Amino acid sequence: MAYTNLPVSISIIRAVTEQTERILPSFKKGNHFYDEFKSIVREASILTVDSRFLASELHIIKLQIFMFLALSMYGGVVVPSIKQLHYSDHHVRLTWDSGITDKFTFGVYDDDFKAFSKYFQTRLSSRASGTPDVPNTIIRGVSQFLRSDSENHRDPQLEFHNEQTALVAF
Repeated sequence: MAYTNLPVSISIIRAVTEQTERILPSFKKGNHFYDEFKSIVREASILTVDSRFLASELHIIKLQIFMFLALSMYGGVVVPSIKQLHYSDHHVRLTWDSGITDKFTFGVYDDDFKAFSKYFQTRLSSRASGTPDVPNTIIRGVSQFLRSDSENHRDPQLEFHNEQTALVAF
């Protein structure tokens, strides 16, 4: 099925959904990758210099998912900071409102992702370091926001809660 000319917010949701499905076991409490990622976030102040993080495609994808979740919440539902976003076959190409274009591939930590990460932090973080290194505070901040948002908008009739699965347990 072709997905062309989707609104930015829908493209972000599509990417997050597909990538989450791709690494779904790593969201299960007790799974080796779940426990290891949680440990990395707690122990490493900078995720992207931790050898365990860099050795795992699943950890890289999980970070990229969290960054996309943060991006989806930046500026409201229409994501005004992103003028264009193309997502296909794990590849992302986006153009910021400043005219800067970034690209990266989910699961790959390379120069393209480092450039995206650096600009992402410049735009979204009050404590941007000017480097592509990703601090654990990004994961913690998105986790806290998602927890508080879900608690504020809980609908008991629609709520789906699985004690064995956790996106935000930091």
